Amino acid sequence: MKLLIDENLPPRLAGLLTEAGHAAVHVRDLEAAGSSDRQIIDLGLADGRTIVSADTDFGALLASTGATQHLPSSSSARWSIAAHRSSPTS
Repeated sequence: MKLLIDENLPPRLAGLLTEAGHAAVHVRDLEAAGSSDRQIIDLGLADGRTIVSADTDFGALLASTGATQHLPSSSSARWSIAAHRSSPTS
């Protein structure tokens, strides 16, 4: 799975996910630190990556983009994960 880790999560998470067999990259690795949430979504969609973020406001922004969203529970936080833009047949 191709993942884009938002800057509000530690860069080490990208490394751990890569070690687990995922193609994970942190926004800092793309020199995108400081980018807006919308820019992060655009980066993820452009490269077919799922965005992993601890931002709680991603849900509303994702709804406006047509991207699929999932909000799995965690014991310590809610994670916003934006999947690829939905195709007309999905």
